[in-house]
Amino acid sequence: MAESGSVTITLPGEARDRLRELEGKTSPSATALITDATAEVVARELETIAAIEEGLADVRDGRVQAHEQVMAETRALIERYRTGGAA
Repeated sequence: MAESGSVTITLPGEARDRLRELEGKTSPSATALITDATAEVVARELETIAAIEEGLADVRDGRVQAHEQVMAETRALIERYRTGGAA
């Protein structure tokens, strides 16, 4: 596990009050809530950046399809399902 560190944040009054309210209604401390929330946001943002970078690499390497082609295939697939045809 990575070494722990500390960060100081300043919360607007309403956010601070809501955090205190949540802390009073749940078992985790405010610090634990902030730590968990921060870890989740960082993980999600890194996943988003990785997906964007993958998409950019696909474009750069020519792994793309024309929008019109994708939409035509999608409409045909939807129509097959509507009329009871196989996929």
